[in-house]
Amino acid sequence: MGIFSFLKKNRQQEQPKREPVKQEQKQQETVKIPAMIDGQKIAYQYSKVDVVLAGGVNLDGIFAQRVQFDVSCSPVALAVNGQYFGTIGNGKLSEMVSDWFRRGEPVFAVVSQIDDERYSATIDLYLYRDELKYLLRRYPEAKAYKLTGNRRGELQDNISYCERGDECALDYNFDKEKYLVSAGVSDIGYLPAAAAKVVEECGEDNVSVYVAAVSSDDEGTDEVSVYIFPKRN
Repeated sequence: MGIFSFLKKNRQQEQPKREPVKQEQKQQETVKIPAMIDGQKIAYQYSKVDVVLAGGVNLDGIFAQRVQFDVSCSPVALAVNGQYFGTIGNGKLSEMVSDWFRRGEPVFAVVSQIDDERYSATIDLYLYRDELKYLLRRYPEAKAYKLTGNRRGELQDNISYCERGDECALDYNFDKEKYLVSAGVSDIGYLPAAAAKVVEECGEDNVSVYVAAVSSDDEGTDEVSVYIFPKRN
């Protein structure tokens, strides 16, 4: 063996092995999934949804990229940077995406996995919605209840930070024998008797409470009302 071959062999042995970059790591570094879009939170998320690929797609070019949708097609067509690359492989999810677009609710997706050998790809799919609007569609006769015991002090201050659609929590106050309502970490008032009756009939763990409205009376005192909905199974 010549000296140059010996040195070349040693250099090759001394070089540290590079760990391959995992596809999941590349996705996390490239695309950040928004927690909210237009004030709407993620309602459903689906991982590794199969894509029916078109022919001749450069898989490396679409990997870890945000997906655009064409809901005029059935199943829904998918594109990256305006270039069509396939359709949603799950019929039910394709219909859901079409329904979301029809209602003007946000949809987000990213190409999450590719396989050159099998010529396959998947997307991670995120469907967003305004939960209060959704519940009012399901329960159009829902009644708003104005909270009590909040016309002064800290509770009055807390109301000013509330917004319609804020999700609330209930905590039974045994001293007052009333349900205390909080939005975030702030208490905003007590349920009136009629609303408390609804909670007791359904069970405290079986209802969802949302701020219906925030307003001021003629004296400038802030008021807040809430909706109570049966919790989805």
